[in-house]
Amino acid sequence: MDLKKLGFRIKYFRKKRKLTQDELSYASGMNSKHLSEVERGTVNISIQNLDRISESLGLPLAVLLDMEPRRSKEELCLDIVKHLENSNYERIKLIHRLLTQIAE
Repeated sequence: MDLKKLGFRIKYFRKKRKLTQDELSYASGMNSKHLSEVERGTVNISIQNLDRISESLGLPLAVLLDMEPRRSKEELCLDIVKHLENSNYERIKLIHRLLTQIAE
């Protein structure tokens, strides 16, 4: 994985969890300057620091590294159907509206 993409993913998940760089660096035991450089993709990061960041973000390391197995179209469709089967009528209507808007 290239460093810029990895840095972008770290920053994305940090912001999604509403953490500042200082908060994430403290939680992961890293220097905030180093974390900033990692997020910009300008320096390498050790696997130990990467593991601490993923743990601090509450993510499996595979998610942070974008190593989740790719699923086929059929698997994704089956997963969607499973979610729909477990949803009430109102939720299905909402999902239908969203899908219709996306498909247009």
